[in-house]
Amino acid sequence: MENQNNQTQNLNPNPPVPPVSNTSQTQQPIENPKPKVSIAAIIGILIFLLLAGGAAASFTVLKPQIMKLVAKSSPTPAPIVTITPTPDPTADWKTYTDQKLNFSLKYPSEVSIKRTLDEGGVEFGIGKSADPNYVGFDILSVYFRTTAGNDPETVFRTTECPSLQGKTCQEKTEAVKINNAVGIKTLGPNYPSGDNYYLTNESKTFPVIRLTYSKSNNTPKQDIKIFEQVLSTFKFTDSSNVHTFNNGIYSFEYPSNFFVYDYKDVNNSVAISDIPNPQEIPQKVSEDKHTIVQVSFYRGEIPKCFNYTNGGTSCTNSTIKPYTSSQGYSGIRGNQTSTLGLNDVVYLKKDSTSYSEIIYELGDKKLFDQILSTFKFSN
Repeated sequence: MENQNNQTQNLNPNPPVPPVSNTSQTQQPIENPKPKVSIAAIIGILIFLLLAGGAAASFTVLKPQIMKLVAKSSPTPAPIVTITPTPDPTADWKTYTDQKLNFSLKYPSEVSIKRTLDEGGVEFGIGKSADPNYVGFDILSVYFRTTAGNDPETVFRTTECPSLQGKTCQEKTEAVKINNAVGIKTLGPNYPSGDNYYLTNESKTFPVIRLTYSKSNNTPKQDIKIFEQVLSTFKFTDSSNVHTFNNGIYSFEYPSNFFVYDYKDVNNSVAISDIPNPQEIPQKVSEDKHTIVQVSFYRGEIPKCFNYTNGGTSCTNSTIKPYTSSQGYSGIRGNQTSTLGLNDVVYLKKDSTSYSEIIYELGDKKLFDQILSTFKFSN
């Protein structure tokens, strides 16, 4: 056993040496390592400082321009505009009103009325000539051309234009509107010199009127301007002077200064006249200067003709023609004689079982045309 122990000890011939402490050296405290700054970071900081300095310098230089742009972009309160009304050059002009044709226009002191017409219409002039034919005058004329319910273009082309040329009308026209009047202005090439207007109102309840401004090559420009201003004041009189009659079967418009007399018969007949009871014509009231239009409603098929002589037995009336009203009702129209003279008679169809008769009997034909152009069947 002893030999084995010796052998074990011989296996480690160099025994461990214990550590020797160096008491001769002073122990130094351990310091934290300092962070290292890279060169790239330093260069970045320098560039940032250079850019910041440049921006500050640029702002100092550009500050006035920047402030101007800011001022421009800021909303500026809109100035308050005071609108001064344009003076009306016709404000102190006289007004001419035509009671027969139901129109009015204004004219200045230098324009005078040369003539008024019995059937309605007027002639104005500028000039000093005493010639009865108005030689030396520039004339603005307003004439009656045809009754209510007609188209101005058709009136011009079928009545006046061919008669002046003796051939198919080749004149050019343009549509015009003057206040509440609508129609056409002729443009030539062959129609008489001057400005020609054919006018009615939009519903065609007024007659067709022709306005003609006849001027010469020597007409002063100021006169042309005056007549243009006169023309611009033309208008049909307010329709408030028109009443509407409606008995539940038919309706129509008529002037407010006329009367509607109800016969109270089975045909729902009425008479429109300038006197309250037209049955007094001609027994008690003179026929002169009085007007009667009669409207009736009948059951049955509309007749194809009627006698030329009221009360006749045969139907050979050559005056009868097909007719369509302004409101689109179809029928026939022709003449018939009676104790009051020659009548204008219209039959209008409502449906296959009923129709109305409208008769002009006496007086002012414009009343008949107004009633005829506004006549409607009730539903």
